[in-house]
Amino acid sequence: MAPPPRCRPLRARAAAAGLALLLLLLALVVTAHGSSSTDSLWTPRKSLVAMARADPQLLRANRGSLEAGELVSKILAASNVSAHRPTVCGDFHESVCRGWRELVKKPDHLTRFGVLAWMRDMHRDAFLSLLQSPRESFRAGDAPSPSLALVHDMYRQCRSGAHPSPRSPFLWSHVARWKRLRLDTPRGLAQAVRESTFLGAHFLYATTVDANNQKSSEMVRWIVQGGLSLANKKSYAVAEQRAHLLALLRSLIADFEIDGAIAEEIVAFEEALARISLDPITLRNPDLPARYHGRSALFPFPNKYPVILNAPPYFRALPALLRATPTRVLRAYFLTAQLQAILPAFEYSPVHTFRDAALHIRRPPRDDYCMTSINNLVPYLAAHVQLRDHYPTVAEMRRVQRDVRLLVLRIQNAYLRLLARNKWMSRTMIARTTRKMRSVRHMIGAEAWILSEAKVMRYYRGYEVQPTWEETLWQFRKLNLGKLDRKLGRPNDRQFTQSPMIVNAFYSQSNNRISIPFGILHPPVYHVDYPFPIKLAGIGMIIAHEFTHALDSRGRHYDWNGNLKDWWEPADCATFSKRSKCYEDQYAQYTVHGLPMNPKLTKAENIADNIAVRLVTSLASSKDYLPTIPVEDPREPGSPLDPGQVFFTYLATVWCVHFDAAAEKASLLKAVHAPSKWRINGSLQNSPEFHTRLACPRTATHPRCTLW
Repeated sequence: MAPPPRCRPLRARAAAAGLALLLLLLALVVTAHGSSSTDSLWTPRKSLVAMARADPQLLRANRGSLEAGELVSKILAASNVSAHRPTVCGDFHESVCRGWRELVKKPDHLTRFGVLAWMRDMHRDAFLSLLQSPRESFRAGDAPSPSLALVHDMYRQCRSGAHPSPRSPFLWSHVARWKRLRLDTPRGLAQAVRESTFLGAHFLYATTVDANNQKSSEMVRWIVQGGLSLANKKSYAVAEQRAHLLALLRSLIADFEIDGAIAEEIVAFEEALARISLDPITLRNPDLPARYHGRSALFPFPNKYPVILNAPPYFRALPALLRATPTRVLRAYFLTAQLQAILPAFEYSPVHTFRDAALHIRRPPRDDYCMTSINNLVPYLAAHVQLRDHYPTVAEMRRVQRDVRLLVLRIQNAYLRLLARNKWMSRTMIARTTRKMRSVRHMIGAEAWILSEAKVMRYYRGYEVQPTWEETLWQFRKLNLGKLDRKLGRPNDRQFTQSPMIVNAFYSQSNNRISIPFGILHPPVYHVDYPFPIKLAGIGMIIAHEFTHALDSRGRHYDWNGNLKDWWEPADCATFSKRSKCYEDQYAQYTVHGLPMNPKLTKAENIADNIAVRLVTSLASSKDYLPTIPVEDPREPGSPLDPGQVFFTYLATVWCVHFDAAAEKASLLKAVHAPSKWRINGSLQNSPEFHTRLACPRTATHPRCTLW
């Protein structure tokens, strides 16, 4: 894979780019705290870091350890930990994340901004730098690079044509077509459903193609409860939220000339939808989805392939609601739903105002919008280009994959030891759960075909930039949906379907697979040269979290091959439920901005956080948490920090986040993860190693929760 010449300087800096930016921010913070420069932290006579930097051989061998150590030391300095010793034990999250928030500022257009989002911004900046180069410089060796050329053309068109006027002839031609649909006829209703499916609108429900939950080897159509403009069914009881929706609907009715529409009637219909909608806790019940038999105007899909409803009670009640709704109201609801789906791409302030006030989604800067659009429309193409920019050679990419795969195997083996030593499961269930954990598939970095330019361009054959940006959006979405539909009836290839540059990690229940994309394998979460304990505290914690989903309160319902079935012995199932309820009781005691958490909704994620802490601490303690080069204590320059404090500080840093209070309160209604504070503090309260290493007395009144 020959690299484009203009990318080499970027790639040469890629390994340390994240840390370099963070250290620059750190320098500003330290100065703001009264120090004339960062050198004051690193120039004492006994400086451990200075000693390492003075020895070129030692520096080369331990660069990753030094960079990670500097990050920890400066976070602690910015947090002023020595002045807040009670906080370290009572609120470890705040003792660490106070410093992180000082160092990393939240972009104005985001209501939530954590370490992973910050890493996404670094990827965006590198991608943006690449796309802003002259198109003529994009080459693969001596030949033009078609992948680079296509994403470059998309970016240029988006940059000049994004957010067109809502008076666009393109938009109005589609609005006119939608208005002609007869929703009082089965054919018209079926066409409205297809139009909504294409646009990704919320008209009655959403649809996708995914693995059959009871036969994971086949791909089927899923019909997913939807239909609401507001974030949650409870939002309709909040007067302020209802007012935001009414204001948007009145603007849409007036500006797009929707005859006979009354905003209050549309809201009343959505309130009726909300009443029959299932709450988020019920929707997370793995046993809820059911196969749909037959075909109707409401589900106008060929019955050649299975259809699975994710919320059967909702879909049983929906036909009666539609019969009781005047066609005029249903038509107005359909049109406004379509407009809400398409108008965020246009210069239409009422929809942007609504999304900000009601959904806490702020309009991004144009470059952010364009980068996100390109990544969503052609994810594999964009990832291929970015991977070529990040890694000078395939060998370096393979080195990262091998290193992470070894870490995955060590964590997997640690989990297997937990199961083998288990005292409450029967031998039968130990054998079955062991089989499942041994069968977990691993996707590290990217699927192999994405590294081949020829294969990527073959996948995107027919994707051509259209005369306008909105036409390009429409055409590429149409092609993508066609690819998705063609998976129906085919065997499940069990490949990772998201972009390899996404900054996240995943566990798939139906595929019994963990995916650790290249996007998350960057500082500060991971670097191939980080010392082993720092890798454990960063990417190791994330890998262990994803592994645990295989046997959490939801994942345990799926067998070793990803099929939903009852494979637990009754006595073991009862004991699992009893022991896992400990986490519900623990997290029920926590509040956020005075509001209680929903421990049933976050239960699976809380289990994953807690077991992950146990796994990585067990592996790290065998190495005594010790980085190759000691980390300097900011309170006593030249003296090393306790290795345990280094380890747990790094572990907590990965989950630090900026969050607007209003957005965080709203997220409690549907978020499946606990807020950052309780992801850190809640899991560490159950960790004996944490209390021992940091000499913190355990003050919690609830019993220490442990599943295995």
